[in-house]
Amino acid sequence: MSFYQARISITTARLMEQVKRIYENKKGVSITRADVLMSAYEDSLWVKNWSDDVINTKERIRIEKVDINPSAQKLKLNISQEVIEGIKRLKEEIPLQINSRSVTYGVVIEYILRAAYIKNTSRIIEGAVNKSGERKIKEVFIKYNDIVSQDIENGETIDVLSILKSIEKDILKEI
Repeated sequence: MSFYQARISITTARLMEQVKRIYENKKGVSITRADVLMSAYEDSLWVKNWSDDVINTKERIRIEKVDINPSAQKLKLNISQEVIEGIKRLKEEIPLQINSRSVTYGVVIEYILRAAYIKNTSRIIEGAVNKSGERKIKEVFIKYNDIVSQDIENGETIDVLSILKSIEKDILKEI
C-alpha cells in the first residue's frame, strides 16, 4: 500500500460520497475513501470505451448536492500499487478515447467513480443482469415453483396465464 494524493472537484467529492454509500449498503460496514477508490477502480474494469460507456452514456448519474468539507477535495489515500498504476495508465488512455490532449488525475478519478456508479446502479451491463437482480429473479421463480408444485400435489387446476402475470409483476417489483 502506498499513499496517493490528488485534487478532485466538489462534484467528484460528492460522487465519491454517493459511491461510498452504495458500497457501505452492499457490504453492510463502514468503509474509508481509500476503500471506495480501490473498489471503484475494480468496478471500472468493465469499461471498454470511456467515451461511450461512461462520459456519453444514457445512464443518468444524479449527483446529490450534499455539503462537502473543502478538505474532501484533497485526497491523500493509502491504496494499493495496482490501483495507483491503473490510475496512471488511465490518465494516458482516456485522452485518446475522448479526443483530448490530456486529463487530470482528478478527472480520471471522477470517471472511475462514474463507471463504478453505473455498474452498481445499472440493471444491465454488457447484457448481463447484475448479481443482486439475478438472485431476486431466482427467488421469485423458487416461490412460484413451490406454489405450482403444491397445486399439482393437491390436484388443483393451474391457471398458467395468471401465474405468468404474477411472476412478471413480482420480478418487475424486485428489480
